[in-house]
Amino acid sequence: MSVQEPEQLDWLAQTKFFRPILNRDVISRSRLESTLEKALFQHRLTLISAPAGAGKTTLLARLYQDSPDLPMAWVALDEDDNDPIRFLVAIASALQRLNAKCGLTTFNLLNNLGGAPTEPRRILSALINDVVQNLPQHFALALDDLHLVTDPAIFVLLDYLLERMPAQMHLVVATRYDPPLSLARLRARGQLAELRLPDLRFTSQETANFLSRRLGLELTPAGLELLQSQTEGWAAGLRMLATSLDRLQSDVDRENFIRNLTWGDHYIFDYLAEEVLNHQSPEMRLFLLQTSILPQLTPELCEAVTGRENVIALLDELYRRNLFVMSVDAVRRIYRYHDLFAVFLQERLKQELPDQFVELHGRAARAEALPAPAIRHYLAAELWEEAAEAIERAGNGLFQHGMIATLRGWINNLPETLVEERPWLLFYLGMDQLMQGKLEAAASRFKKSCELFGQAGNEAGQLRSMLQLIYCYNLLGDHESALGYINKALDRQLSTLQRIQLLVAYSYQEAMRRNAEKSGKALVEAIQLLLQTQEISLLKQFAMQVNLVAVRLPGVLGALESYARKVLDQFKGQDQFLDAHALAMLGYIRLIQGQLEESERLVEEARQICPPRDEFVQLYMNLVGLEAFMYFLKGKYNELDQALAESLPRLEQVSLARPWLSFYWHLEARANWQLGRVENVRKIYNKAVAAQYERERVEAPAMRASMKALAEIGEQRYAEAEKTLQAAMKLEEELSVAALIIRARVLLAHLYLLWNRPQQAAAEFDQELLECEREGKIGLILREGALVTPLLQLCAERGSQPEIARRLLALQGQEVQSAARSLKIPQTGETLSSREFEVLKLLATGASNRDIAEHLVISELTVKSHVSSILRKLDVSSRAKAGDTARQLGIL
Repeated sequence: MSVQEPEQLDWLAQTKFFRPILNRDVISRSRLESTLEKALFQHRLTLISAPAGAGKTTLLARLYQDSPDLPMAWVALDEDDNDPIRFLVAIASALQRLNAKCGLTTFNLLNNLGGAPTEPRRILSALINDVVQNLPQHFALALDDLHLVTDPAIFVLLDYLLERMPAQMHLVVATRYDPPLSLARLRARGQLAELRLPDLRFTSQETANFLSRRLGLELTPAGLELLQSQTEGWAAGLRMLATSLDRLQSDVDRENFIRNLTWGDHYIFDYLAEEVLNHQSPEMRLFLLQTSILPQLTPELCEAVTGRENVIALLDELYRRNLFVMSVDAVRRIYRYHDLFAVFLQERLKQELPDQFVELHGRAARAEALPAPAIRHYLAAELWEEAAEAIERAGNGLFQHGMIATLRGWINNLPETLVEERPWLLFYLGMDQLMQGKLEAAASRFKKSCELFGQAGNEAGQLRSMLQLIYCYNLLGDHESALGYINKALDRQLSTLQRIQLLVAYSYQEAMRRNAEKSGKALVEAIQLLLQTQEISLLKQFAMQVNLVAVRLPGVLGALESYARKVLDQFKGQDQFLDAHALAMLGYIRLIQGQLEESERLVEEARQICPPRDEFVQLYMNLVGLEAFMYFLKGKYNELDQALAESLPRLEQVSLARPWLSFYWHLEARANWQLGRVENVRKIYNKAVAAQYERERVEAPAMRASMKALAEIGEQRYAEAEKTLQAAMKLEEELSVAALIIRARVLLAHLYLLWNRPQQAAAEFDQELLECEREGKIGLILREGALVTPLLQLCAERGSQPEIARRLLALQGQEVQSAARSLKIPQTGETLSSREFEVLKLLATGASNRDIAEHLVISELTVKSHVSSILRKLDVSSRAKAGDTARQLGIL
């Protein structure tokens, strides 16, 4: 078995973009051609939908020829176009024939992918923009044989194109059956024109013209009427019958021949084709059978398949005698059989020359210059080794340009035992599975390919597999295996991209091992390399690897900001994922720096271009968290709860999101806690405990501890909450994590404030202020929203860092409030805190908990806790009695 580096090859035959040259016997069908031309100018989509042989391609080719005022780009589709990227490349190539500048952006994007996954809709958007700029006049894009395309993703793209198509562009498709497009919507909007079998049938007059003027075949009126009745105007049937009728001498013989045909018989075409085939010379008959396997008849391929030297003469005779061939390129004598006739010939070949079928495909494969048809022939010939080698040679070019679906289809046709022996095939399958989120399966493929490359001495291939294996292990949380392969890879000769990838992976592993300093240093080194490059593919790979939470690492803020600025200053608009990642990264940096308005603007811009599609799932997860922090900042807890209700069901179904679910459940618990829904907090905590995953984030235990503390605070079990939060603080210290969703110390300070222990509250919160100020991450305090407002007020008055507290209050739009003196209650000996005094004043006016919360910018749960404490201290049982008692005691 040979193991070699795959090389990039071309994929598309230029003849895909040539409209068929019309045969001499094609007649003008002015009524139909006029209808079609008007439809193209008046509708976005013109659908020509009819069975095989109805004349769809001929009608389109006639319009192409006779309508110089309407330029037309032509794509002859085939089975290999069942790949969204290849499909878009075919369209871009066709449009380039109208204007060489059209599609350049598309090809630049593809050339910069570097094997990174891409969203085909982004490629299509770039192509639409190219059309707007370079094709201002009316034109049509013709897609012939759309029925050969079956990938649902391609029809999603076509719907997108039809929705956003420039006014000067018109799409016309020929297909054997209706495609799964939004046809009903287009009909309702008046944007769809339809031509179907009844429209394409020949009228009696057109049948007469076709037979007499083009074929010189005169039928009696009775014979003509009988022919029209039997064929129902079916174009292919008429053409086939005419060939048989031409051999009969008398009108009686012709009428009897027509009358004896049972046209409803499913095999009538085969019967007529047999008539045609049996009247050929032995040489021509064999030539027809042997060349039927070829999608296109070129002199070179026909000579290789048949072994004949006179193929040009035979091809010219086929075309001259109208034996169901179409001319694709007259200069180079390239033809193709009519679809129905090709199928018929192939069936006859299998019946009459079964031993030759495999051999003919093998000859065609070895003679074919383009990889796609060559591979199809190898597969048809069951020449598995040759097919595998051809796939490997073509694979890297296809992979680099995002055509992984094409590779998957070819490889899946090979015997599994052969695939398991070839490392490049395993590598491509692994990449396909990785892009689908099937991490365990992908890791298995990469591990096997890594071993096989090593056995063959192919260090380059082994390193590529190793890098992807590390990436899979990172996502799976298998940190020991990942670090083992990282250390092996770092000892090798590496490209800039590979070194960046390994440094990022190493950074991640050190963070998981709680070595924050090493993690941050490795990430900064990776970014420094990245900033020296002008290759968008390297930036894209980095964006795919680096999670937004990397901003928590020590010493990385400046480097990450430089990365984001480079993307937005030099590459914005060239890659949707890259733009969204840089905007979100910069938005998070501004958030923790305390630049709240700028942060919100950047996050919203990122969210607008980051839909929850599979390619964006990790970034989408991060943006859900960032948006949650924005809701906290504004105190919009109902909106937060609603947003999570929309996002969580999707995240809970995505395997990549599972290690992070404790993060989102904590957000959900926090929103419910702020809204006073203590029972929900407990339920969410119980769900998080029950659903612990083997490969969860290392921060998950601390998050669960914080959720437990939230429930205990809401249930006024303050002593238990204190112990839980002290345990959570220890977990955070062990992780060296700069900030979780909510710092346990912040929640502990809040607990002490509720517990009427302001001195302890101030001491804990002062430490938090100092740490965040020292790290330049003061926004992490503001991120907690209304929760920290009373703590900031407390520290502004009696804390050790009053200036920091006052600055943060100003950023919140709050003024420093002078604390009321502590009020001792004579009857009970209890003392009301300054905050309780403020709550009491509002309580006495009849304000509800929600009114008090909004006025004091605290949560309803906090208000509820304060009210409970006030009633206890005043020794009263109701809110009304609290006000009366306070007035009687002279407190109010």
